[in-house]
Amino acid sequence: MIRSTLWYGLGFMAALGGSAFAGTAADADFGRTGWYVGGGGTYAVESFDRGQARGSIDVGNAAGLRVLGGYRAHPNLAAELDVDYLPSFGVDVDGHRVGHVSAIASTLNGKGYLTTGRVQPYGVAGVGALHAVASDSLGLRTSDATGFLARFGGGVDVYATSHVVVNLESSYDLPTGDVSDLRFVPITLGAQYRF
Repeated sequence: MIRSTLWYGLGFMAALGGSAFAGTAADADFGRTGWYVGGGGTYAVESFDRGQARGSIDVGNAAGLRVLGGYRAHPNLAAELDVDYLPSFGVDVDGHRVGHVSAIASTLNGKGYLTTGRVQPYGVAGVGALHAVASDSLGLRTSDATGFLARFGGGVDVYATSHVVVNLESSYDLPTGDVSDLRFVPITLGAQYRF
């Protein structure tokens, strides 16, 4: 009973919101070219390669922030620069916290939009760099490294107005070189402003 009431309530709110936007939808060009900026909260699910390490190593997930800016050059294509800041993947060995790894992932991405209406699913691929810093439990830096990073994923943009976009994106970040073991899946809920 409670569950069905909740679904009816959410449906009613969606219908109300849809009617509020109906007047502007016909006039808006959601696939127009131009600049945009944005940001959001990121939750990175670790998939670190621990190799053949001895003992029980547990690496936690990390919450962080994303900032981005880009240019939509065609109704179905855009290019953007984004930076993810992930301050703390906790590292436990045999149940004891021994430190954490922080990371900054910066990529230049290409985005391909499947549609150009109010709801726009897209694919994203990018290249860049990952800089990681390992610290011990006292917060003292123990090592740092930088390597090449490839990013593949997808998401959806939903236009609240012709300028304000809410989006959800998930990707797989695949670093190489000295940081090749630090793979993770960032999931970002954010917003953008289209100029």
